[in-house]
Amino acid sequence: MTNIFNKKNLSEVFLLLPFAFSFALMIWFEGASKVLVITTVISLLSFGISFRKRLKSTLIDNLRQPFHILIWVFTLFIFVQSFLHGVSSREIRTLLCLSVIALYFPFRAIKPIYYQIIIVFGCITIFANSVYFCLIVGTSRWAGVINPIPYASIAGLLALLSIHAALSTKNTKTKLLFGGFSILPVISLALTESRGVWLAFACALLVLFLNKFRFTFKKFILLLLLSSVASMLSGSFIKQRIEQTRYEFEQIQEGNMNTSIGLRLQMWQAAVKLAEGNWLLGLGNEHFEKLELLYKQRKITKALYDYHPPHYHNQFIDSVVKSGLIGLAFLLLLLILPLYLVRHTIKNTKNIVTAVVALYVVMGLTDAPFYNGQTFILYVLTMLVLLNSASQPSDQLTDGSPDVA
Repeated sequence: MTNIFNKKNLSEVFLLLPFAFSFALMIWFEGASKVLVITTVISLLSFGISFRKRLKSTLIDNLRQPFHILIWVFTLFIFVQSFLHGVSSREIRTLLCLSVIALYFPFRAIKPIYYQIIIVFGCITIFANSVYFCLIVGTSRWAGVINPIPYASIAGLLALLSIHAALSTKNTKTKLLFGGFSILPVISLALTESRGVWLAFACALLVLFLNKFRFTFKKFILLLLLSSVASMLSGSFIKQRIEQTRYEFEQIQEGNMNTSIGLRLQMWQAAVKLAEGNWLLGLGNEHFEKLELLYKQRKITKALYDYHPPHYHNQFIDSVVKSGLIGLAFLLLLLILPLYLVRHTIKNTKNIVTAVVALYVVMGLTDAPFYNGQTFILYVLTMLVLLNSASQPSDQLTDGSPDVA
């Protein structure tokens, strides 16, 4: 049995702290970016002490990676934005940490099993957290310090990665293990009652299944089993949310725009007015001031003004309002570049990258996953792992284990 307390394994544990925190523990921390700073510093020190012989080769390798370069350039753009219009300190801390990780972390030296173990722990912790808040505390949608929508997004990503791991491995026991664990975040996702993330997760699963495999009878039974278990444990929440959606559409038809869906429509309409005259670089934090001006001019409703939206419940619109067309270009690059980079890689990696992008694109239609620090962190870390695994030797990725977490 491997001794986790030997020097080599301990150094890898410390090295992986930013990933362990982000995927398994972040749901318990309101100031996630501050803890990410601490874990990144510890990880960097561990790399400097235990992996210093890899320093030159790792830096050279990372400096050549297009997605890494994109993260650094985007970070520079946000710094410029902070001087022009102001951005949140949380956003700066997050991007600085991700930029540092993209610079030093030896992605190709880490065995895929370590990422997979982190994903398993993430599935367990998010399920335990949901059970505690929904069944013991008695809250309906809320599950702690994170808003229900980004919380649902984290659950959806964990479920997607776990299902991918289950379907990628040739080992039956491993397949059943990951298949079983994938049920846990699916239940957590259902309990959040987040309709937009439900739709996004369904679309991502469809992409994963259509592009990844022939739909054999065994795989159909596995999918049916997972869906049945998740539905039995959370079906009443889904039914309730469907009824709520029907009611809100009826309210909109009757002229009541102050429902959840109605407010989103108002935000999208207001965003066009906010962007006028600021198309290139956006408004940054100054969007609050212009929103107040629109209210005084009676161009938006009191309900929308009182809501005081921190973002505009559409990632693409939100990017234009706050960062202009340049910010929108960075957003599109963050989504499109991974698809371009894996176009010639192995099937497993190509399919999961496509599915994760689909998840975030569809979520971005009704929310702003890149505005929420937790979901942005997970997207970037996931892509860093997946894109670096795409160019690893094939014998490391076809040994009966999933290629990535």
